[in-house]
Amino acid sequence: MSLAVDRLVLRQLLLAGIEDAVEFGKELRCYAIQRDGRVVAHFTDGSRAEGDVLVAADGVNSVVRHQYLSHARIVDTGVRQLYGAVPLTDRTRNLFDEDMFGVFTVITGPEGTYLGVAPVQFPVPPQRAGAMAGLALLPVSDYMTCSFGARREWFADSADTLRAMNGAQLHAIMTAATGDWHPRVREIVANCVPDSLFALPLRTCVPIDPWPTTSVTLLGDAIHAMSPAAGSGACTALRDAARLTAALTDAAADDDPITALRAYETAMIDYGFAAVRAGAINGQRHLGQDPLP
Repeated sequence: MSLAVDRLVLRQLLLAGIEDAVEFGKELRCYAIQRDGRVVAHFTDGSRAEGDVLVAADGVNSVVRHQYLSHARIVDTGVRQLYGAVPLTDRTRNLFDEDMFGVFTVITGPEGTYLGVAPVQFPVPPQRAGAMAGLALLPVSDYMTCSFGARREWFADSADTLRAMNGAQLHAIMTAATGDWHPRVREIVANCVPDSLFALPLRTCVPIDPWPTTSVTLLGDAIHAMSPAAGSGACTALRDAARLTAALTDAAADDDPITALRAYETAMIDYGFAAVRAGAINGQRHLGQDPLP
C-alpha cells in the first residue's frame, strides 16, 4: 500500500518531544575522527560538537559525503521539474478523475514534456489530529501536487536561472507550455498556486562499492539520492532511519557501534542503490532522463 504524506506535517511530528535536543542554524564545515573513534563536527560559526557517531542526513549536497566518500558522484539526470500545488476544493476536485486520486498520474505532452499530479489528503485535519495528541500543528488542507517537467534542452533557461525565478514566472512557463493541451489540464495548471512553485534539476547518485565502516555513516539523499520516477526516495530514507535507529540501539547495548553500523550499511547499500537503479530505469523510460553513467 502506498500513501502520500505532507512533509511539513511529517517534520512537525518527528520533532515533537525532542525540540530541546535539536538545534537549527548550524552549517557543517568539516568533521574529524579521533584516535578513539569518536567524531568531532566543526561548524562554520566556529562551534563544534563531539559524539560516538556522526550521521550524515544532510541531503543531496551533503558536506559529510563530500569529505567522507569523495569519489561518490551526484549527476544531473538532464530533466528539470517545476513543483507546485493545487488546493483541493469542491470545485477543483472535479478537475481530476477518480483514478487520479491514486499515488501519481503522469499526463504526457509534446516534445517530452509532462505534467504529474498526486494527491495529499488528510483523513483528519492535521490541526485537529495534533490537538488530540497535545501537539500544535500548522494548518494544512488537502491538495494535489502539480509538477511540470521536460528535458533541459526544452527550457530556454538554465537550471540556475529557473531556480532563481519566482512562482509567478514559473507559473507562466507552465501555462504557456500547456496552452494547447486538454482544457481540463489547462484548468489544473491555472489552479496551481504560483507561490507554491519552485524549480529543481532532477539529480541522482551513481552507485558505488561498499566502503569500510567507521563511526561516520549516512542515510537518505546524502548517500542514495535518486530520480523521483520510482517514488521511492522519501520511503527509502525513512527505511534507513528505522534501521539505523535499531542499529544504534544495539550499539548502545553492546558498546560496539562499528559492528552495528556495518550491519546497517550492508543492508542500506543493497536496497538503497537498488532503488536508485530502479528510479533511473523508470526515469529514462517515462521522463526522458539520462541513463546512469
